[in-house]
Amino acid sequence: MKNLFLIFVLALNLNAYEILELSASVTTLKQDKNTLYIGTNGGQISSLDLNLGVSSQNLKKVAEFGKIKNSYDESFSPQIYSIDVYKDSFLIISEADLGGKNLSTLKDGVLNTKRFEFDGLKKAYFIDENTYLFVFTGATITLVDSNLNVLKSFKFNHSLLNNSNINPQRNTLEVDFESGEIKLFDIKKWEVIANFDAIHKDNIYQVDYKNNVLVSCAIDGKLGVIKNNQQNFIQKDFFIYACALSPNGELIAYSDYNENTIEIVKSSNFEKIASFKNADDKLVVRNILFIDDNKFSISGYDNKIFFWSVK
Repeated sequence: MKNLFLIFVLALNLNAYEILELSASVTTLKQDKNTLYIGTNGGQISSLDLNLGVSSQNLKKVAEFGKIKNSYDESFSPQIYSIDVYKDSFLIISEADLGGKNLSTLKDGVLNTKRFEFDGLKKAYFIDENTYLFVFTGATITLVDSNLNVLKSFKFNHSLLNNSNINPQRNTLEVDFESGEIKLFDIKKWEVIANFDAIHKDNIYQVDYKNNVLVSCAIDGKLGVIKNNQQNFIQKDFFIYACALSPNGELIAYSDYNENTIEIVKSSNFEKIASFKNADDKLVVRNILFIDDNKFSISGYDNKIFFWSVK
């Protein structure tokens, strides 16, 4: 009887989702408290007040970027690559003319945009209101003031950097590399404080860093967890494109490409908690984001965001 009840609960979970539809494909997501900011390839950033519920009626336009041109002199809307939020101010990386990148600030409704003159900008973070941290694909990070004057730089001993995450206190940066290594960098001390290389030996797709726990997933089919400097992983049969941690660091959500599901496991021992069938068979999940310790969202190169509740 108990097993039948668990199967019934799981069956309910398979269909318990909400859908948010947008006018263009999702390219980046950023949550700040109870607001979800959504960047698209239509040149727009929208906000969703999560307290009001998942509905397109609750979407508000935050910023809109003008058309850009390619090498054929064709006009099109730019992609939004990265959004950071700090005390109601925004730092935005977007697509520019001829494949370049623009850096924008937005505060009190005033949008200032300039073409970024350095190659390979991947992420831009606020350290405080007057200091930004830039992360480059060439495995370099740079600290600048609000006028973009360079304060200091650091070059990692790697050729290519995949991605990065900054902790809520904005004093520690996680960086991961094409080689499969993951490093933690102390922004105040301006030095590497931890290096993890026992899990992945190939390209990492996604890393999440919450409550002093790291989760990673990669082309090698491994789902890795780093906690208290201990490195553990489980091996899957195919690439794992997306993974995420709950805010308290206790749950992991990851995409199982072969089964077309989102799996929920405990970060402590990989014990399976739930499984959710992808509501769109054509969607390749590229991003997972926990909204709180119970609710998470998934998205891909599509104009829909799906929301599920674990419980």
